[in-house]
Amino acid sequence: KLKWHIDFLLVHQNSKLLKAIAFSSSKRTECKISKFFEKRADGTIARFGSTDCKSGCKGHLHFFRTKRKLNATLNELRIKLKLQDMLT
Repeated sequence: KLKWHIDFLLVHQNSKLLKAIAFSSSKRTECKISKFFEKRADGTIARFGSTDCKSGCKGHLHFFRTKRKLNATLNELRIKLKLQDMLT
């Protein structure tokens, strides 16, 4: 059964999960993190995962053309959020 956004992506044979980030926070950070990615990504899938967004996000699914750029962005996010080794 398809329920979560990731479920709809992973049913396609050309989709591949490269990394997942999980952390807990007492603050609502989804849009803040999405905007961080939006500024650095090569593109954003319009409205994907953000139909109820009230922060003006273009979407909550972003893509990077290279793993190098993705990893640099993840490392920058790790430093910004002071996440120790949670992104490795």
